[in-house]
Amino acid sequence: MELLKEEKDTITTVLENMQEGLILLDHDKRILSLNQSARHFLHIEQTADVQRKNIVSLTRNADLLLAVDH
Repeated sequence: MELLKEEKDTITTVLENMQEGLILLDHDKRILSLNQSARHFLHIEQTADVQRKNIVSLTRNADLLLAVDH
């Protein structure tokens, strides 16, 4: 169990420190997770709770929405 927690912490650290934005969506385009770079790109405050919100409600970026549709 401890090894699993260490691996999760490592993955979290890597994702939060990448310069690239990472947005994980479910099949209904609801946000499961996003890193700090994605929050910056979408102009979402760190304290804002966006879990399970539809990405379409958070951005009008045509390129991003087109990529989400594919």
